[in-house]
Amino acid sequence: MTGISRRGLLRSFLGISAAGLPFGSRIGHSDALAISKDTSTFLSCFGTDTGSFGTGSFGVAAFDRHLRFRAKTPGRGHGVVVHHERPDFVVVARRPDTWLAVFDRKTAAPLKTVQCPDNRHLLGHGVYDRTGSLLFVTENDFEAGLGIVGIYNARDGYRREGEFASHGGGPHELVLVPRG
Repeated sequence: MTGISRRGLLRSFLGISAAGLPFGSRIGHSDALAISKDTSTFLSCFGTDTGSFGTGSFGVAAFDRHLRFRAKTPGRGHGVVVHHERPDFVVVARRPDTWLAVFDRKTAAPLKTVQCPDNRHLLGHGVYDRTGSLLFVTENDFEAGLGIVGIYNARDGYRREGEFASHGGGPHELVLVPRG
């Protein structure tokens, strides 16, 4: 029996679901998906044929493949992090960019763009803590060549609270373990 990777499964599923995306949109393998609170909906990052970038939401059912919303991002996004209580979701920039874009999941309205510190760039992923108060994102201190996990206060406008070492260069994805 041959196994299928998570990425392979997502690609197969996405190929079916993305068939209804408007012409000119593309979703690539490095563009992350996150299941929203409504598990029949995906949020994704995309690029267009004209060179602009955005985020959008689409249904997963075969009969519901159309974009529910589409919003422009400051550049190429990579990861999408969904808040588990509020309608916030955050698009994390693909490296070597430096922005987090916060959106309202219900209206697609941009709420805020947050810049990471001058000597950092983002590596595409983040995760909220169990309380939803803090957002942790992967970053690089590119001058020192160190991996960092940036801490942003989600309850205070995504203000940067601090950071800690990832104990390796170029950290990528963060996952919250079951006990938080």
